[in-house]
Amino acid sequence: MKKSKTFIILSSFFFLSSSLVFGQKKTNQKEMIPDWFSVFYIPEIEQFKSDSTKWFISPDGKSKLFFILNSDFSVRTEILTTDKVKNPELIKILKSEGINYSNPNMAIKIDELISEMGAEIGMSINYAKTIFGKPDSEKSDTKRTFLTWNFLMLENGGPLPDNLPPLISKGLEYRIYMEFYEDELIALIYQYQVP
Repeated sequence: MKKSKTFIILSSFFFLSSSLVFGQKKTNQKEMIPDWFSVFYIPEIEQFKSDSTKWFISPDGKSKLFFILNSDFSVRTEILTTDKVKNPELIKILKSEGINYSNPNMAIKIDELISEMGAEIGMSINYAKTIFGKPDSEKSDTKRTFLTWNFLMLENGGPLPDNLPPLISKGLEYRIYMEFYEDELIALIYQYQVP
């Protein structure tokens, strides 16, 4: 499947270049309060924290949400996808974090996988641009479009303490990668710089 192959190539680059991007702030870099995926249901959070090999899945099985965590359970990376995980770099990261990504029985079913700002599988390119503004990079081929944004974080109160929050601290970097197929989001990665 061509869309998966392209996702593998671009997301491999995204992960491999992550250490190069953070810490190289540009002048006039855009700022925003980061987006994140909220998991408000205490039983699901406790289940996740008690066995971090688990991840979240929509009831129809079409949306999958993975968290890469720091030791304090703050989120370093969030990955939302429709496809089975095939990216070798992503597989390596998930395995190193002890996440059993290939077994849907290890997933925690959750009613809704939508971010605080409204990002979700199936949203359009225009809606993504409405939320995040003009991307720093936009590449397209016949049916696929790839968007990336780099921001400096603006600090706010952040997620609820009982949530799985990213660390939000003014001046840290926040990156977004999105892949669309025929104008529908099929993959999203949020990365949050750790001080």
